[in-house]
Amino acid sequence: MERLSSQAHEALVLDYTDLNSLYSRLRDIFVMYNNLDEALTKALLSEQPLQVLLNHAADFFQNPVRAFDADLALIESSNNCPYAENDLVWKEISSTGMASTIISNRLKSRQQMQALYKSEKAVFIDVGKDFARSIAVNCFSEKERFAILTVSGSKTYISPQLLGLADHIAERLTPALLKYCGPKSYKRSQTVAYISGLLYGQQVDLQIMDARLKNIGWKKNDKYLVLRVKLPYQNFMEGIDGYNKKYYASFFKDSLSFLQEDIVNIILNISGKEEAILKEIETMEISLIRDGALCGISLAFQDFSMLHEHYLLAGIALNSGKLCNTESPYRYYRDCMLSHLLGELSGIMPLRALCNEAVLRIQEHDDLHGSPFVISLLAYLQEERSLVKAAKALNIHRNTLVYRLERISEIAKIDFNDTNLRMHILFSCVLL
Repeated sequence: MERLSSQAHEALVLDYTDLNSLYSRLRDIFVMYNNLDEALTKALLSEQPLQVLLNHAADFFQNPVRAFDADLALIESSNNCPYAENDLVWKEISSTGMASTIISNRLKSRQQMQALYKSEKAVFIDVGKDFARSIAVNCFSEKERFAILTVSGSKTYISPQLLGLADHIAERLTPALLKYCGPKSYKRSQTVAYISGLLYGQQVDLQIMDARLKNIGWKKNDKYLVLRVKLPYQNFMEGIDGYNKKYYASFFKDSLSFLQEDIVNIILNISGKEEAILKEIETMEISLIRDGALCGISLAFQDFSMLHEHYLLAGIALNSGKLCNTESPYRYYRDCMLSHLLGELSGIMPLRALCNEAVLRIQEHDDLHGSPFVISLLAYLQEERSLVKAAKALNIHRNTLVYRLERISEIAKIDFNDTNLRMHILFSCVLL
C-alpha cells in the first residue's frame, strides 16, 4: 500500500526513543492490514455479493463504503459500519438512490467537479465542517469510467493519508464492479438516461431511441406498460422511502425504473410474456397494501415513442381513485378512461347536450320518484346485458333487475340490438 493509515501515522509520532513499542505497533498494523487483505481476497475468489465485498472494504477504513455507476446512481453500500444519525449526505443518497447533490453542488461551485470525474487516482473531498470528509475513486475500463467508489468519514475520522489505500481497494474491486456496472451495464445506464427524457416529455431523436432500446434488447414496437407507484407521506416521515423506492424499482426483471420524489415510474416490456407479467403485477398487491402505496397503470401500447403519453395516462389513473375500484391499490386507466374523456369533453360543451333523449326521460323519472333506473341500465350495459352479472354488480336479485328493465321499457322504448344506440345509451348513463 502506497500510504499508511492514520493509525500508522500515529505510531510514527510516538516517542522515537521507544523503538520496541514503535516496532510492535507497526507490526500489529501491518498484520491487521494483511489479514483484512486476505479476507477480501477470499471474498473475491468465492464471488461473494457486492455488499459483502464493500463490507470488507469498509473494514480497512472503519467507515462506510459506497459504489455508484457512471451516472452516479447508487449500486450498493456497505452495511457493517453504520452512518452517523446526522449524516445529511447519506440521508439524501438513501432517499434518492443517487449521489449527493449537496456535495456535487459544492464541488461545482469550487470548480472541482470535472477534475474529480477525470482523476485516475483517489481524491480527498472536504466541503466544510458540516459534512463528513470522504474519498472518491473512479474505476475505469478501456479508458472509460464505469463506476465510483466512495469512502465516507461518517463514522471515524479519515485523512488524505488514506488515498493510497483507497486506490489499492478500488483496484482489487474493479473486476467485481465490472459485473455490476461494466460496459453492458453502462450501455443500460445510457439508455435509462436517454429514455427518462422521453418519459418526461422531451423531444428525442427516434433513430437514437431505437439504438438505445437495442442496447437492452428492446424494440420500438414491443408491447409496453407504464406503472406509477406512489408511496404515502408516512414513508418519508419514517425514513423508509429510499428503501421502498428501490424495492419497487427492482420488482420486475425486464423493466426500467425512474425515481421521482414520492413516485416510482416503471416501464415494463411485456412482449411475449404478458400473462406472466400480469401475474407479477398481481403479486405486488401484497406489498402495495403493506406499504399503503397506490399504483396507476397505463394502457398497453406498441409504439415506444408514445411513452410520455402513457406516462400521463398512468398518472391520471393514479389520481382517479373515485373513478376506479377504491378497494384495490391498483388504478387501471382502462377503468377510468371513459370518465376521464368525458371530464375533458365537459370543458368544451355541456355534456347533457350529448345525451340520448330516452335516457334523459329515464333520468327525469328517477329525479321525480327516486327510482334507480339509470344506474340499473348502466350496469346492465356494462355487463354486456348479462342479468346475472349486472344484478351481482348492483347487489340485487336477478328478478329485481328484470322488473326494473321492464319499467325502463315502459318509460322509453330502447332497441338493445342496435349497436350504435346501445353505445349512445351507455355513454349517456355515464354522463348522468
